[in-house]
Amino acid sequence: MNKKSFPLVLTITLIAAISFILKPGIEDLWTRFQDFTHPRYSQMLEKAWAEKSTDFLIDKLNHPSIKYSGVAMALLAQRHDEVKIGRILKIITQKGNPRGREFALSVLFSWDEKKASEVSMEIVRIGSNHPLYRDAMLHLAHIKYGPAFPYLVEMANLPDGPKNGSAHMLKDFGRLEAIPILENMLKNIKSEDPVVRDFLGDAILDAIQSIKENNGIN
Repeated sequence: MNKKSFPLVLTITLIAAISFILKPGIEDLWTRFQDFTHPRYSQMLEKAWAEKSTDFLIDKLNHPSIKYSGVAMALLAQRHDEVKIGRILKIITQKGNPRGREFALSVLFSWDEKKASEVSMEIVRIGSNHPLYRDAMLHLAHIKYGPAFPYLVEMANLPDGPKNGSAHMLKDFGRLEAIPILENMLKNIKSEDPVVRDFLGDAILDAIQSIKENNGIN
């Protein structure tokens, strides 16, 4: 490389690096614009990506645009490409980008519920400081995974129990022993906003009613 061409090469390299860094943000803005101008943009994107490789879609799980990562998650959930589970697990355990990790956990539950349950229980045992704690508990409650129930009871009995989502999870489990917990939760709603109190109360009452009906209690 001669001295005259060096500035040109350096400029091209810098432009390429800046473009690479800015590309995800630009794509995010583009999807927002497309959402605004094309109400069926999600369907268009799904159709465009339907034939894309599994690796391509896994890469998109970490995209800053929730539209891109969401469509990738939906398409991956339909594929059951268990050969790629290692890549999904890598995203779940990565640092940063909690949404990408949440979507990867959802994909894992679609592909291999047993493995996903094991991974989720590891997260739950770590405790509520784990960024995927609530998502893991949601999935486990949805499939009524028994070993997770004691941890859910602990979550429901926390001071923020009425608003941390545990009422819905107890509803998913559908166990009769959850009713006293929910009734106690109902008494402990703390909010000066009557709309918030009514919203939380209705969710808890709905959970109680659902559990009673599913267990044959009027």
